[in-house]
This record gives sequence, structure tokens and C-alpha cells, in this order.
Amino acid sequence: MRELEASEKKLTTQRDILCTAAEYFAGGDALVNRFQFVDDHRDTFGVKRLCQVIGFNRASYYKWRAGTENRTVRQAADAALAEQIRAVHADFDGTYGSRVSPPDSAIRA
Repeated sequence: MRELEASEKKLTTQRDILCTAAEYFAGGDALVNRFQFVDDHRDTFGVKRLCQVIGFNRASYYKWRAGTENRTVRQAADAALAEQIRAVHADFDGTYGSRVSPPDSAIRA
């Protein structure tokens, strides 16, 4: 009887995870979204359970989580570079585009 109750609890948890995931992934299902889903719901369901239900290795999640700081730094650098590119584009009256780019010195200056 206890095994049956444990099995029922496990299935209920899986159903709850999948219902929550269905709402979360409605806009798309990129792998990063899966990791973010686990991170957002780890206190509720536990990392081990979430990874089992969604279908990826916990080590992958922890590796993704360890890279958060590096991703933040890279995103900031990308945003700064994009701003430099916009400024150079504006400085050259919009004559530089994707096919013609200014010299590297104009961007890095």
C-alpha cells in the first residue's frame, strides 16, 4: 500500500511539473529555457526531479548555472559593442551596413 501511495505521489509531482512546464514553454522550447525552468522551479520540485521529468542530465543544469556570471559579462560586452556599432553607423550617415563595415579602428576607438 505504501508503494502505491509513493507511486501516486511521484506521478502527481510529475503531472504538476509537466503542467507548469507546458505554460512555461508555450513561447518556445530552447534548451536554455529548460535550464531556466529548472532554476525557477528548483525550490518547489527539486533539481533532480525536474531534470528527470524534463529529460536532461543534472550535470548539464549545474554547468549552465555555473556559467551565469560569464553569460552576464558577455551580454554586457555584446550590448556595448552593439552601441559602438550604432554610433559608427550614425557617424557615417548610415552608409555602413551589414555588407560594408568600417575599419576596425572606427569601432574600437
